[in-house]
Amino acid sequence: MAASFFEQTKSMKPRGREIEQISADPVEVFRSRCEAQATLYARGKRRKGDLLDAVDPLQEFAVKLGLNKLIGRDAVQAIMAEAFAPVRAAEKGNAP
Repeated sequence: MAASFFEQTKSMKPRGREIEQISADPVEVFRSRCEAQATLYARGKRRKGDLLDAVDPLQEFAVKLGLNKLIGRDAVQAIMAEAFAPVRAAEKGNAP
C-alpha cells in the first residue's frame, strides 16, 4: 500500500540540515484547499460549469492525504459540498 502524502513528507529533509517537524491536521488542510478552490471557481478563475474540473483534483488530494480511510468518503464529500455551497447558491440566484 502506498504511503499517504503526510507519511511521505515526514522523511523528507534537506541534505546536511535538520528541519523542524511541522504537523498539520490533514482534515483542516483539505478544508482550506476546498475553500480556496471554491473561491477560485466563484471568481471565474475556472470556467463556470466546470464544477467537476474544480472538485476532481480535490478528491485526488483527499486520497493522497489518506482522508478516505481517516474520516470516510462521505465526510470528504461533505467537506467539499460545504466549501462549494455558497458558490452553488450564488449560481442559482440564492446568494446569502
